[in-house]
Amino acid sequence: MSLRTFLTRLILSCVLPLVLLAAYLAADNVSALKKQYELQAQTLTRNVTIALDRQVESLVSGLQVLADSSSAGDPARLGELYHEAQLFHRTFDSHVLFSDLSKQMILNTRVPFGMPLPHLPAFRGRSAFSAVMATGKPAASDLFFGPIAMTPLVSIAVPVVRNGRITHVLLCLTEASKFQHRLDELVIPADWTVSVVDGNNALIARRSPKGEHLKQAQGALGRFRAVSTLAPWTVVVEVPEKTYGAPMHGAVLAMFAVIAAATFVSLTGALLAGRRLARSVEALAQAPQPAETGAPITEIEKVRGMLLSAAAAREEAEATLRESEERLRLLGDNLPESYVYQYLHEADGRTRFVYLSAGLERVHGVTREAVLADALALHRQIDPEQLPELARQEKASGDALSDFKMELRMRRADGEWRWLQLRSRPRQRSDGVVVWDGVATDITEPKLVEARVEHLNRVLRAVRMVDQLIVREQDPLRLIEGVCQLLVEHRGYGSALILLTDRAGGILQVAQSGAGDPFPGMSEMLSQGGIPPCCRKEDGPSGVFSLTEGGHVCAGCPLSKGLREHRTMCIVMRYEQDLHGLMVVSLNGQEGVDNEETELFAGLAGDVAFAIHNIEQGRERVRMQDERDRFETELRQAQKMEAIGQLAGGIAHDFNNMLSVIVGFTQLAMVDLDAEDPQYRNLEQVRKAGERSAELTRQLLAFSRKQAAAPRVVDLNELIAEQRKMLSRLIGEDLEVEFQAAEELWNIRIDPSQAHQILTNLAVNARDAVQGVGKVTIATANVSLDPDESMHLQLAPGEYVLLAFSDTGTGMDLQTQERIFEPFFTTKKEGKGTGLGLSTVYGIVRQNAGAIQVESAPGAGTTFRIYFPRTVEEAAKGQENSHETQAAGTETVLVVEDEEQVLNLTRVMLEQAGYHVLPARGGADALAMCKSYQGEIHLLLTDVVMPMLNGKELQDQVLGARPGVKTLFMSGYGEEIISHRGILDRGTALLSKPFSGDQLLRKVREVLDAQ
Repeated sequence: MSLRTFLTRLILSCVLPLVLLAAYLAADNVSALKKQYELQAQTLTRNVTIALDRQVESLVSGLQVLADSSSAGDPARLGELYHEAQLFHRTFDSHVLFSDLSKQMILNTRVPFGMPLPHLPAFRGRSAFSAVMATGKPAASDLFFGPIAMTPLVSIAVPVVRNGRITHVLLCLTEASKFQHRLDELVIPADWTVSVVDGNNALIARRSPKGEHLKQAQGALGRFRAVSTLAPWTVVVEVPEKTYGAPMHGAVLAMFAVIAAATFVSLTGALLAGRRLARSVEALAQAPQPAETGAPITEIEKVRGMLLSAAAAREEAEATLRESEERLRLLGDNLPESYVYQYLHEADGRTRFVYLSAGLERVHGVTREAVLADALALHRQIDPEQLPELARQEKASGDALSDFKMELRMRRADGEWRWLQLRSRPRQRSDGVVVWDGVATDITEPKLVEARVEHLNRVLRAVRMVDQLIVREQDPLRLIEGVCQLLVEHRGYGSALILLTDRAGGILQVAQSGAGDPFPGMSEMLSQGGIPPCCRKEDGPSGVFSLTEGGHVCAGCPLSKGLREHRTMCIVMRYEQDLHGLMVVSLNGQEGVDNEETELFAGLAGDVAFAIHNIEQGRERVRMQDERDRFETELRQAQKMEAIGQLAGGIAHDFNNMLSVIVGFTQLAMVDLDAEDPQYRNLEQVRKAGERSAELTRQLLAFSRKQAAAPRVVDLNELIAEQRKMLSRLIGEDLEVEFQAAEELWNIRIDPSQAHQILTNLAVNARDAVQGVGKVTIATANVSLDPDESMHLQLAPGEYVLLAFSDTGTGMDLQTQERIFEPFFTTKKEGKGTGLGLSTVYGIVRQNAGAIQVESAPGAGTTFRIYFPRTVEEAAKGQENSHETQAAGTETVLVVEDEEQVLNLTRVMLEQAGYHVLPARGGADALAMCKSYQGEIHLLLTDVVMPMLNGKELQDQVLGARPGVKTLFMSGYGEEIISHRGILDRGTALLSKPFSGDQLLRKVREVLDAQ
């Protein structure tokens, strides 16, 4: 092999690795640039999509608040919904539409409330309304031209769901320009193009280099797409090839040109060098040639030059790569409120950040160098409570190589708490290490918006629950207690206090809720009847007084310091100018008091005042209805008594006449018999049966208030004392009788026999109610009834004497108490009672202008309370026993009776006692006898009910003829001589049928001897 060939091969073997190295570097440079731009474009696409989703999500959250409002779908509250929609418009700068299921617009914030509105316009493409109706979930529409706004719009809709079905649809109309503004705010490479298109590829927003606003970028390296998760829209990022293609191609071409030139020069030099070396070698064998000694070898110099050119080309490629990396770095550094990161976990488990963009310092307030040196500098800022969850989700993402997303609460280096969202995608390197590439974004501001939306949701939820409580609760105390509890548990107030007052401001009821003592010293002040001055202060048009500094209102108030520390709001609850109470709340945390808060608070107080007003009105209606029902019941009872009284009166006259004959002739027959005679005992049974029948008739007349009574002024204590022994015998030995007599008891006016009937019937009732050993208590008292008490008892206000009759018996349930005064109603066994005892008591009490009340419960005994009107007259002492009445006499008595048997009986009884009797069968006979009889007539004893001429009329005519004649009426039913309620006029003497001989003679003697 010749030296020239060897050198040529040697040079080729040296140049070839350089050529291969240059080719590899060129290919690697192209691949690196392409990956960098693809990663940059993908990151930008995701960031734009996130920003777009965040903007749509805030609108959906706001609409959802309106959809959950109690006024949505209520035709009577459309005005409230329009007001809430205007609040949405002011917050999000987007108009709101409210539509029914037929697409008829009900309200539109773009036009005044109440104006007629058209149907929702129809347009091609995706309709948010149709999507909501199809899925029942929030949806966004394609781009369309607004017929009212006259500008390109997109609509976002949410359903209004009531009872599990969609009743209406809420939409907000957002101008497409708002999304264009959002794109313009982003940091994007100058020669890149970003577009947002809808489902029909209609352009919603676009950002492109100058001169390409209306055309698609040409020569794009690639298009990167990302679809919105909340809307049918796509984000497209286009990267032009010229961004890095020209420098890359130039560098590659230059490199290959240099390589080609170097190869050519090398080969040429190899030939020349071979020749020279050959000559040199040949010359070595020959004498040296001084002329060439020390001269440079040209071929070697050319090879060196080619290597220098290759190095220069590589440096140029590296400069291009550095420029591309700088652009990517600038993109990451300029992301608003965000930074790009790359980290991995070392073999020992420690976290190490590989790359961090400059935005880290803006977000966290620490330098990149500090975090790159020690990842704990960043971890220390994270809320410690979230670290376990962060580790768990990070491990799950690394194990499954799935996307990682988490929101963290972190404390910046300056102490400010912020919210951070981490979004990354893991990848596994060839060595098995998992690396996370991601973006961290400060989401504090969106979180504040979300918190505000949640605050509105909480407020509206509390208002809705209070409204529901108002509808179902009819007790004022339970209502205000429930409202306080709802305000603390669901509205989020730290504590709540509600006072109910009367019209003058006096405290009636108090309710409060909240931990501890929310209003220091307030309870003590309220217990003393005082109210802090701030609670009565109305500040501003809403009437809400917000206690911050307090000013002169709080001067000297001992509660001012505590109330200011609790950030207190107060309001006076009024409805139609009527004062109903006060409401005081304290706020939690950092919540401020703005106009919206005070308006909602004032509206809540107005709702509670309206509810209290309705409860009061409802109670008044119930009271009036109860009063009406009671009057109707009393009327029915009175009508029933009247009907029975008419029946009793109808039979009393004839029945008592027959009883008078039976009892009278039985007594006459018994006079002639010995007491041991069997016939005497038989007649005794007949007499007793007649007397029981007479007593039954008297009871019928008593409860129907038809019984004739001769009341007089009595001391009830004396009457009870006189009857006490008799009552003890009647009740029996097993029952103790206790009498609690009131001192200086007022007098009453009553027929003593009726008082005796009352005591007897109540005693019998108590005896039958007590099983075994028991106790009966009789008590008296002086009482004064106010208008409310007297109305309940159906009495006039004034002074009364109370008779209370109590027993320790079995008691009665409410159903029995409602019927105990009905005639013939009894709970006793058959044959043990007539059912007229308590009816008789009721009739006598009402006849004497009194009232009776019963209190009882099963197993708790029974108490009857009887009220008699007080009389200021003095009782006549010893009236009953002032003298012993002598039954016999010799006076002339004109007896008038249309019943022959009664007339004969009366005549016989009087004649046997020595009286001279003039019998007459009616009024006409009596008048004729009065005129024809020459002697003196001392007494007119006449029946009341007679044909042609009754006893009262007969008395008038007899007195006309004989003025000095005294009159004694006989009747079993003396209604004709009764002035009212069965009370006899003073001076009227009456002998009730049936009567015995002793009763007849005693009454005749009494009338004759009367002055």
